[in-house]
Amino acid sequence: MTSKVLDALAQAEEKLQFVIGESARCGEYAVSKAASAVAEEIMAIQVRLRGAALPSRPAAGTSAPATPLSRAKGGRKSNYPKFEFRGGQLYRIGWSKKEKKEYSHKVSREVYDRVVKGMQSTATSGTSPLMIDALLEGMRKTTNEGVSSYQVYVVVGFLKARGIIQQEGRQGYRFPEDLVSQASEAWGR
Repeated sequence: MTSKVLDALAQAEEKLQFVIGESARCGEYAVSKAASAVAEEIMAIQVRLRGAALPSRPAAGTSAPATPLSRAKGGRKSNYPKFEFRGGQLYRIGWSKKEKKEYSHKVSREVYDRVVKGMQSTATSGTSPLMIDALLEGMRKTTNEGVSSYQVYVVVGFLKARGIIQQEGRQGYRFPEDLVSQASEAWGR
């Protein structure tokens, strides 16, 4: 039964992501903010439910569930962010210093592909590194149908963790010429 509830919540969150993007594009920021708050609550419920119903072994094609970690210097949990695939979605799991618990953001394959293609069209390999702000602006002009900035950050973080893109200090990120094919191969691994 928990899986049915999680599926329903995931669908609601997906619809809210679209509402957030559309309302922001139309300048209805109060609607976007309210929808974001609801989406965050739905995400928190999903995390709580998954915590209560995690299998003892991960299903095929998924990552192992998060395990408690020892505290690192400064009281921050180590080994964050983590990236996992569950139910055809990419999850970025982080640690909230304020809440002192895990939180997650998710990206569907469709949004992942849209962000990667937006990166490819915005950045040209071999040129100077690209800042995320410039990437977001370029994507807004071309492919930002229902893509929230946090989803772009999830994809960038995942590709960086997999070594597909490189961060060059505060200058930004470099993308390989075959970004789309490398990103496609990384999905699910």
